[in-house]
Amino acid sequence: MASSINASTTAGVVTTADTSGLLALQTAGTTALTVDTSQNVGVGTTSPAYKLDVQNAGGLSVRVNNTSSTSPAQFRSTNTLTTVNFGVDSTGGYVETQGAYPTLFYTNSTERMRVNAGAPILCLAGGNTSATGTGIAFPATQSASTDANTLDDYEEGTWTPNLTGDGGGSGQTYTAQTGTYTKVGRVVTVGFYINLSAKGTITGNVIISNLPFSVLNSGAIVYGGALALWLNLAVNHNVIGIYCNTNTTNIYFWGSTGTASSAPVLTTTDIANTTRFWGSATYMTA
Repeated sequence: MASSINASTTAGVVTTADTSGLLALQTAGTTALTVDTSQNVGVGTTSPAYKLDVQNAGGLSVRVNNTSSTSPAQFRSTNTLTTVNFGVDSTGGYVETQGAYPTLFYTNSTERMRVNAGAPILCLAGGNTSATGTGIAFPATQSASTDANTLDDYEEGTWTPNLTGDGGGSGQTYTAQTGTYTKVGRVVTVGFYINLSAKGTITGNVIISNLPFSVLNSGAIVYGGALALWLNLAVNHNVIGIYCNTNTTNIYFWGSTGTASSAPVLTTTDIANTTRFWGSATYMTA
């Protein structure tokens, strides 16, 4: 069965409800809207695949407009869990997830970024979604990039500085042994405090070992640091500094007991059972 209204008018309207079960709305002899037997509604298509299926060969397909300057223009999607609003108001455009649910961003069917309802606010692909701080969460394992303009890692943590020798060491005990680090991309900044209670056996040059990341193997480049304070050395030194040795996880000492400086400078005879060191260093890692 079919019915027509103003069928002879080129700008008229034709409605049909034939034996196929489709309901179509036509303008100028062309189907503009189709309702199929599953109650899918198609605009610009006669075979809608969704409850509302809008297709357009080019240009704007759907527009939500509110001429009020005080109330927002919104497009809302709702299920039994949450509501997502897309809209614009006097503060700007927004995407809003109502309830304690994140907003996810996908490309090629893979999550690339999410904005959480709580901390961390922003997670990159693979980011630590269980982190508790407000900010950007990077993956627990760095996803390294060769692009010089890409920040691919950020990490904060603690490490345990060990006072030993580059030829070995044993028997060291401490009343304090603490370290912190911050890693931004390939740049690592460490801080440490060591207070010995027994120096034990130290072979070779005195070092602080166990840096949280290996120092970049970069030939003759020296990565520097500074001792803020040192106490209770067995042999007095006028100046003491530190540097991070390449392709190791060690900090070495340099300095002088007189007018000349040398590196490394400290050996087991320079260390006492109660020697203390405070310091920091910055270096690059691979």
